[in-house]
Amino acid sequence: MTFIDIIGYFASILVLISFIATSIIKIRLINLVGCIFFVWYGITIQAWPVAGFNFVLCLVQIYFLYKILKTKADYRLVKCKPNDLCLLDFISYNIKDIRKFLPEFDVSSISLATDCYFCFVNEDIAGVWIGNKCDSDFEVILEYVKDKYRDCGTGRYIYHDRKDYFKSEGIDTFSVKKIFGAHAEYLKKIGFVKGEIEGNYILDITKKQKY
Repeated sequence: MTFIDIIGYFASILVLISFIATSIIKIRLINLVGCIFFVWYGITIQAWPVAGFNFVLCLVQIYFLYKILKTKADYRLVKCKPNDLCLLDFISYNIKDIRKFLPEFDVSSISLATDCYFCFVNEDIAGVWIGNKCDSDFEVILEYVKDKYRDCGTGRYIYHDRKDYFKSEGIDTFSVKKIFGAHAEYLKKIGFVKGEIEGNYILDITKKQKY
């Protein structure tokens, strides 16, 4: 196998990975890199249709990446009632995906005293955020966003951009319990730290956080 063969296989793998990525930015970025390698591959072996086609794809991906990065996402947190039919339908529709990250989540854990919010990104309902307030702690029992919005943007908005709102509501800390795997890694990126019990994480919004 020659070096240029390796480049061709590598480009193919990158394009394949782009189809299974979840974030739209990752999809386009990985696909762009794959197309660049295909242009290199096509020019080297003088396969001009391959080089030309992928060059055009590069321009397309650059254009859409520019549009995505230029457009500032408008995040909003809209409170709703625990028995809101739209909320319950959203959870029911996405319950299989929710349990991939929160296998122990049960709809019955939502009571009339539970605080429930829709997470909007621009005009779309990106997810839901639900928890129970106990004194100055807010225990999050469900934080879920659809895969296209899993870039930590909604989390940064809720836990950092809106922290003054929650402070005004008497909340000093956010806590979650029995969290492991990918969701635990996400919490660390947002600024949560491990609690004393394995699987528990805490975010103190009275302190300056780095994330």
